[in-house]
Amino acid sequence: MFVVGLGILALAATSASMREARSREDAAQAVVVSNVASALWSAAERDRQALREYRRKVAVHSAAMDPKRIAEPEGASKARDAVDRFRAACAELAAARNASDMELLRQVDARSGGERTKQVREALERIDAHAQRMRENQRTQADALYALVTFLSSREGRISFDNRGPLFRDDADLAEYNRLAQEARALAAEETRLADGIELATRNEFARLARP
Repeated sequence: MFVVGLGILALAATSASMREARSREDAAQAVVVSNVASALWSAAERDRQALREYRRKVAVHSAAMDPKRIAEPEGASKARDAVDRFRAACAELAAARNASDMELLRQVDARSGGERTKQVREALERIDAHAQRMRENQRTQADALYALVTFLSSREGRISFDNRGPLFRDDADLAEYNRLAQEARALAAEETRLADGIELATRNEFARLARP
């Protein structure tokens, strides 16, 4: 009986030791998950701030794209400058997002590494597929705005304006203006949808990564 009792005590001690080891592993895993979640939250906030700053820059120069202003002396030059600034803002947004991704990978690698870093990198690649479509849209949008400026500036003296917008003497000019303007508006609306898609993809990917 005494020998059996010693065996039971030994088993109990082993079981307690195993529970303690599992508890330490669970605690370590919880720390890793918390660290990764913190890094993901910071990255998401950086991305939101970059988008807000991009939109602020675009809004500052959007007034120069008003058709009536383009038709004014020096208007076309200011509008072309606004398009160039739009291109610059797009490039700055892409650079800010890329820097944020690199910082996120650095933080995750430092705090957990291994499989977690691989998972984050793959998630960022999926998000970037959405961002690539937005970058393509922005390039096309800049070209469309430039074409609109070129068209309006080439019709100097043949355009008048009322409270509804430009008036053309030639029906062909009116049709061309409507085509160019509608293309620019459609691309701008598409860009908004793409930006929303990036935010949704980021939220979903980061929520999945933040789970244990």
